[in-house]
Amino acid sequence: MIERTVIVVGPGCVGKSPLDALFRDDVIKIEPYRLRANGPRDSNDIFYANPKLREELLLTLAALNDRSLEIGSSEWPIEWFPKSKILFS
Repeated sequence: MIERTVIVVGPGCVGKSPLDALFRDDVIKIEPYRLRANGPRDSNDIFYANPKLREELLLTLAALNDRSLEIGSSEWPIEWFPKSKILFS
């Protein structure tokens, strides 16, 4: 059973990869999904996810009554959902 989960979501090149160093070595990590507005790069882009996924996750979080807090800088705002422990950047 999964007990604690962190999901990091954000556009390319905003600095998600360096966050990897913050997690312990025994944490199970999955390859990130890419929410590209123009669709997958090619047929080998197996981690592409439709951008609509973000909208659907937000609806799910709202149904769970998990309200976001804005953290980070005004230049790079991050939405933090404390109850679900989900970040959107």
